[in-house]
Amino acid sequence: MSDPATLAAIAAHKRVFPLRLSPIELFMIADDQVGYPMSFFIQLQFYGQIERGAFEGALDEALNRHPLLRAWIETGRGGFPFWVSAKGQLPDGDWGSEETIITCRHSEAIDLGREIGLRVWVRQGLQRAKVLLQFHHACCDGTGAYRFIGDLLAGYGIRTTTSGQRPSFGAVEPKLLRTRKHRPLERLRIAWTARPQMAGHQGVLEDIGSAAGAARAACHCSLAPCGGLSRLLILFVRPGRTSAIAGCCQ
Repeated sequence: MSDPATLAAIAAHKRVFPLRLSPIELFMIADDQVGYPMSFFIQLQFYGQIERGAFEGALDEALNRHPLLRAWIETGRGGFPFWVSAKGQLPDGDWGSEETIITCRHSEAIDLGREIGLRVWVRQGLQRAKVLLQFHHACCDGTGAYRFIGDLLAGYGIRTTTSGQRPSFGAVEPKLLRTRKHRPLERLRIAWTARPQMAGHQGVLEDIGSAAGAARAACHCSLAPCGGLSRLLILFVRPGRTSAIAGCCQ
């Protein structure tokens, strides 16, 4: 049950993936730690009960309109991390009564190497319900999350409205993801270090040691005090010259 705009978005997915991560997405992954996960939560509260079938159908449709929330990360050509399609995967839906405590099944951190960047909990009683959504910050920001929620609620309304004006979707253009600010990465060499969560992405370059040394020489400081940025060194490579464009110094 998809409207024409959503069907067009689904068709566009094949032209979107695989998709190279943008610099800010790389940073969000690099700064993601088990104790300090790079994610955020939004809770929605409703009167009445949620129809599970309609909600799950609306969730599926909303994910089709927001490709990065239905993708995970794999190491691709040249050792770079890429977004790849999760091929219709839905987040694990955790449904329970109003009194059921909300807990994370594994850990609060979302491992984008194994799951998509969205988790959903639904708790409801006879007269009210709440939905808790967890988003990985590499997949969207707050504005993107609220746009996703708007599509989720529109899809639910389309499936449950029996009279009056039905909600509708706006047009989306997933192909624009390919033109976001990632072009500098065509000339970047990425050195990943201290990645406890996504071991498959460690050692993207064989010369991590020399890359780290070049970064130290360029910025004249130790990498140790630099927090999250010390886990992601981005080195701009030109013939005969290497300079740090993001990393260490304030």
